[in-house]
Amino acid sequence: VVHQNHKVMMKLSPFLRQEIQEHMNKGVFERHPFFANMDESLFSEICCVGHSVLYAPGDVVMRKGKLSTSLMFLVRGQLQIWDVLPGQHVTVRPPSWLNDRGLFVQSVRRQTVVATSHSE
Repeated sequence: VVHQNHKVMMKLSPFLRQEIQEHMNKGVFERHPFFANMDESLFSEICCVGHSVLYAPGDVVMRKGKLSTSLMFLVRGQLQIWDVLPGQHVTVRPPSWLNDRGLFVQSVRRQTVVATSHSE
């Protein structure tokens, strides 16, 4: 969850800022099994750098041809990956992840991903 009052957050001590961000994001990350049994300090760091994004049906989550720079964990809802093969779409449900290749090599997205239900 991205905090709406960034200026106030930046005035807090790093420790307090981390505590708040962890508290705000913990519930979302705990819903995905990837984070189960993760070391507490690593989980805390992930809570500080990750954020939750809510999508409505029809929202484009990822667009084909755009630079891939992040990893997405689907914890709620349903997404559709368009043109996995020409004319074929794949439905993705939680728990799942998308776009992991973008973490390791610079690449562009090969497919467009669209929310088919309210998703996070």
